[in-house]
Amino acid sequence: YGKHAFVDMFGSMLARLQVVFSCTFVAASAAAPTGLLCDFQKNPALGVRSNPHFSWVVKPCDNGDDHKQIAYRVSVSSQGKLIWDSGQVASQESTYVAYRGPKLAAATKYQWNVTTWTASFSGQTCQSAPSEPASFTTALLDGWDSRAQFISIDSPGIFGYFRSDVHFGSKVISATFFITAEVDTVLLAGYKLYINERLIDVGPGRGEAPVWEGDGRYRNLPYSTLDVTEHLIAPTGGNCIAIVAMHQQPSVMAQLMVMLENGTAISIVTDATWLAYNGDLHRGPAPPKHGRSAGTGFLEYIDARHEPIDSSGRSWKQAGFDPTYSSNWTQALAKAPTTEQLQNLHPKMEPSLQITDIAVRSLHPVACRTKPGTRVEDSPRSFLADFGREFQGGLRLEVNDGTTGQLVHIACGESLKGGSVGNTWGWEFDWTLREGVQTLEQHKYMECRWVNLTFSPQAPKHFRLSAWKVHYLWDEADSYFSSSSVTLNEVWELSRYTLQAAVLDTYTDSNTRERRPYEADGIIAASARLLVQRDFLFPRHSHAWVINQPTWPVEWKQLSPFLGWQDYMATGQPDLAVAFTQQMHDRSMIGFLDNSTGLLDTSKMGRHIVDWMPDAAEADETVKRGEFTASNHMSVSNAFCAHGLDLLAQMMTAAGQHDKATDFKLKSYRLKTNMMKKMWNGASFCD
Repeated sequence: YGKHAFVDMFGSMLARLQVVFSCTFVAASAAAPTGLLCDFQKNPALGVRSNPHFSWVVKPCDNGDDHKQIAYRVSVSSQGKLIWDSGQVASQESTYVAYRGPKLAAATKYQWNVTTWTASFSGQTCQSAPSEPASFTTALLDGWDSRAQFISIDSPGIFGYFRSDVHFGSKVISATFFITAEVDTVLLAGYKLYINERLIDVGPGRGEAPVWEGDGRYRNLPYSTLDVTEHLIAPTGGNCIAIVAMHQQPSVMAQLMVMLENGTAISIVTDATWLAYNGDLHRGPAPPKHGRSAGTGFLEYIDARHEPIDSSGRSWKQAGFDPTYSSNWTQALAKAPTTEQLQNLHPKMEPSLQITDIAVRSLHPVACRTKPGTRVEDSPRSFLADFGREFQGGLRLEVNDGTTGQLVHIACGESLKGGSVGNTWGWEFDWTLREGVQTLEQHKYMECRWVNLTFSPQAPKHFRLSAWKVHYLWDEADSYFSSSSVTLNEVWELSRYTLQAAVLDTYTDSNTRERRPYEADGIIAASARLLVQRDFLFPRHSHAWVINQPTWPVEWKQLSPFLGWQDYMATGQPDLAVAFTQQMHDRSMIGFLDNSTGLLDTSKMGRHIVDWMPDAAEADETVKRGEFTASNHMSVSNAFCAHGLDLLAQMMTAAGQHDKATDFKLKSYRLKTNMMKKMWNGASFCD
């Protein structure tokens, strides 16, 4: 991956040198380009804007070394029909090549490929084979169907269940699902989408400013774009679309665009024809009852006796379910999106999260006494499960022989001692079973490896524990490591798995603890992922959120220009810096310049990370010991400011905003000069 990144970056830089090659014939061939990206999304790219940009990796030529691209040809088609052919374009650009064809249709799947020409410094040339085609599906470019409405339940609640059966009279050629929901940014799972009982997606995640070409307006209603073609049954079978929404008064809006083999195009939207059920009856959201919660507001005390199951035993997520068995099913409350909501809807930049089912690595009975001093029970009712690795997601308990009112006490966590799950940032809750066959599944995600299960009064004879896990897209082909050192290999795997499994739609302080991004996490987590994953949208989306929701301490805010630089180095585009120029400038803290010294006055900025400099309400042990004495001109914040402004000046130059570049460069230079004159003692900086 590292080679590819540098090939792309240097290719972009060389293009600016205006080097011209004269090619009269092709003397050799090269392998086809790989690593195709559309708007920085890997194949298949979903929710693409109306003016997509293409990137690819130029492969080596078999006719010598030191080849660089001198031309490319991009073609775009849809359903076998050519939409645009760029022709052979003399250019060394391979990282952000604009589509320049006719207007693209909304919610439509396209295929594209690229052919490249390269030349060596000695004049030898190569033409590649065409790349394997990649696909992209456009977003709702002209807006949502005017019939689409936000649907909700008709009574106060946290969980809403919504369903609709759909039938098609012809084979489904393509099906694209668009969905959004109001969401608590700490809990994230504003919706879970099921088609024919299969969990398809969890989202929509946090909002963002799209930042393309400098768009810094924050939108809090991102929508996901999903290709659900393979999940729909047609023409003989019915299909059930089921959505679990979670919010204080849950609300969700969706649109399904289907193209049939007979040429018919269908648009299915959420509206008052959908059925709704107050899911709190089933999930029982309530505060922790056992004192072991990860601080996410409430736990799910699921009662399977209240799961919507009809008289034939069909789940509400199955086609053909009969809702008339219960008066709790009503027509969904439907409201057209407000002007504000329409302004905040936008296709999310990054791909949807990955969801997979995982099995328990081991499940063992645990000795249990009915009372202290009594004998151990003959028939175990307590069990210890180990998933082998920590994961983010939820538990799933399948029971074949449940008894009405049977209880299962569950404790989940990240640590284990003496057969008991640790209670630091753990989860502890109770579920209630019903008669017969059933499946209980969490909606909210948690962090878990070990699970204690205790059934009461006894355990069912036939049960199975598993889980669903969720994390951001991870491509195994992007990086690989192996060495002769077992220890080093284990260090690599621990680090790699942490970057894969502990990440949702943004970097965070911790998905166990605070569950929110901090600017410093962008420097650590996003940089680490960029080293091993050819993905630029995870950091870009994260940065676009945190710059709109700045944190503390002072030094974290000062990292804002550094985040812009990280994005510029990864993508070659200054979009993030252009989108947030003012924020990055102001959070450098240059506004605290003390004209009498030419340095920043750090005493009035707020709380600092440097030795946790105390504020009015807090003492600091290092100060009491005399190990650290804060001054009014701390060197760290001064240095962060000077370097941040210098980076911002370089990005403004790349964006063609030369007046701003000059202004920022001058401020940086003056601050650096005064730091050297008044803080540098020849060996170190002194506050």
